[in-house]
Amino acid sequence: MDARRLKEGDILKFKSGFLSNKWKNYHAVLFSDSRFCWYDEKGDRKPKGSILLKDVVPYICVGLMTDRMPVKRPSLPDGYSVHHLVGIGMDPRAETVHWVLFSSDSDIESWFNEITKTLPKPNPPPQPPQPQPAPAPQTGPGQPTVPPAKYPDAPPPVQGYPPPAVPVGGGGPPMGGGAAPPPPYYNQGRGGYGGGGGGYPPAGGYGGGGGPTTEEAPTVEVEAVLARA
Repeated sequence: MDARRLKEGDILKFKSGFLSNKWKNYHAVLFSDSRFCWYDEKGDRKPKGSILLKDVVPYICVGLMTDRMPVKRPSLPDGYSVHHLVGIGMDPRAETVHWVLFSSDSDIESWFNEITKTLPKPNPPPQPPQPQPAPAPQTGPGQPTVPPAKYPDAPPPVQGYPPPAVPVGGGGPPMGGGAAPPPPYYNQGRGGYGGGGGGYPPAGGYGGGGGPTTEEAPTVEVEAVLARA
C-alpha cells in the first residue's frame, strides 16, 4: 500500500557547501511510512532529499537539546528561535546531521504530532510479579492453636541515618518557546529518541552556535509528544 501524505508545509533547512553555508526554504512532506522529504518547490515530483525518521529516532534532538549532539549547531537566521530547531543525526557520531528550522511553537508541535504517529510504538514496561498470599495456618483436632505474634505499639526510634536526598530533576532544558516549562516537549536526557536525543551522551562544551532566541521559557508540548511515542 502506498504511503499517505500526513502533513506538508514550508521549512528552513541548513544547506552546507564548499563555498557557503546557509538556510534555504524547502517544501516538506511527511508520509505515513515516516519518510520526511523536502522539495525545492511545492508540486515538484522529485525530492531534494529524504529521511526515514523511524530509523533514526535515537538521534533526533529538539531545541536546546541539540547542544547534546557531538557537532555544533549552526547559527540561526534573525528572528528565529533555537527552541524551534531540530537536529536529525544519521549515525551515533553525528557525522551527518540534517538541521530543520520551524517557524513557531504551533508549527513544530503540529509537525511532531504527525511525526510521532509514524514512529514505532515502544514496548510496554514489564509488569512486576504479584506477591503470593501467605498460606492460612492449619487448625484442627490435635493441633495446638498458636496465638498471633505480638508487635510493639510503636517502632523504636532509629538514629544515625541522614534524611534521604531528594533528587533534583535532571536532563537538559526543554524545548519550544513561549510557555513555561520538551521533555522534552521532547528531550529530557532520557534514553531512546526525542525525548532528548538519548542516542548521544551529555555534551561537554557544545553550547555555542545558536542564533537569536525570541523566547525565554521553552514550551513543553513537543517533549510530551515524543515522550508518548
